[in-house]
Amino acid sequence: MPETSELRRMDLISQNDAERLKLVLDVTSDGIFDWLIPENEIFLSPALKESWGLNENIGGQASIDYWKSRIHQDHRDMVFSQLQKHLDGKGPFNVDYLFLTKLGAYRWFNSRSIVIFNDRGKPLRMVCSVHDIDNHKKAEELIRNLTHQLIKSQEIERRKISWELHDRVAQDLSEATIECELLMKNHLLPLEIRQHISTISEMLLTTLMVVRDLSYELKPPGLEKLDLVGTLHEYCRQFSEKYGINVTFRFGEINELRLSLDMKINLYRLIQEGLNNVRKHANASHATIKLISSSGTISLLIKDNGVGFNLKKQEARSANGTNMGLKNMSERVRLLQGKMDIQSAPGKGTKILIEIPYSKG
Repeated sequence: MPETSELRRMDLISQNDAERLKLVLDVTSDGIFDWLIPENEIFLSPALKESWGLNENIGGQASIDYWKSRIHQDHRDMVFSQLQKHLDGKGPFNVDYLFLTKLGAYRWFNSRSIVIFNDRGKPLRMVCSVHDIDNHKKAEELIRNLTHQLIKSQEIERRKISWELHDRVAQDLSEATIECELLMKNHLLPLEIRQHISTISEMLLTTLMVVRDLSYELKPPGLEKLDLVGTLHEYCRQFSEKYGINVTFRFGEINELRLSLDMKINLYRLIQEGLNNVRKHANASHATIKLISSSGTISLLIKDNGVGFNLKKQEARSANGTNMGLKNMSERVRLLQGKMDIQSAPGKGTKILIEIPYSKG
């Protein structure tokens, strides 16, 4: 009798667990698949069938090969490379990918999973959540396109302002300076007036230099006519002379890449913003800029020997709208679908590593 009671109790627990699992699967909007690895079979929850556009009468079972075959070919290797590492116990599984539904259209999904291993460390079972993120991805793409258009509009306005400063304001200041020089040579004027004109002339020359610098900052003259490396090399040289910060510029085979003007401008602006941050905040005597390309990626390193900073405090300042330099750089990198890593600590300088994907096609 005790054995019979225990069996009944275990049967009730099993039924309760099954009912609880069914309730969870019915309530959650995420799809779930349960992969029995030795048998190479997966059970698809009703929500996942609906999300993937599968018919309910297909049944609960499907092979992992079915899942693999419908992942977009551009994402398949990435997904299964991460999956293999996960099954080997070398990291989590959390990936975004395009999946071909039965409706004949690709949609974005995110998958996360946990794996159950046996005593010898062999994977027996993987339970994976699958979340439809297609609307989120499309919203991100829309924001990225709008941001791209905004940056292009900003560059157009910068060119217009640069042209106005260079061809009109600077020209007028230059002519006014010449007129002052002519008046200073007129000995019929009293000495006191000529000295006053000399002071005005010096002020005009200083203003003329500032206007020309602003014009250059807004639109580097060599970026369209010359190569990117040459323009950056000249910018770093002038930056060093103007601010007394020694800048070392190193580069790889960047000029061999057929970069669009937009990409050139974005790389230039990232370096410009990075060096301006060094000038304003780092109190550094030396900075290094390294720009290289390798394996479909453009890598940019901006490093200084300055005072450094606390990363958490810097993130808080950026969130509050102060010290926006790094935030602007981060937004530009995100627009280019790249990633930016910042390493810094008080008294240890700052290192910013940016990686941007590049396709020859």
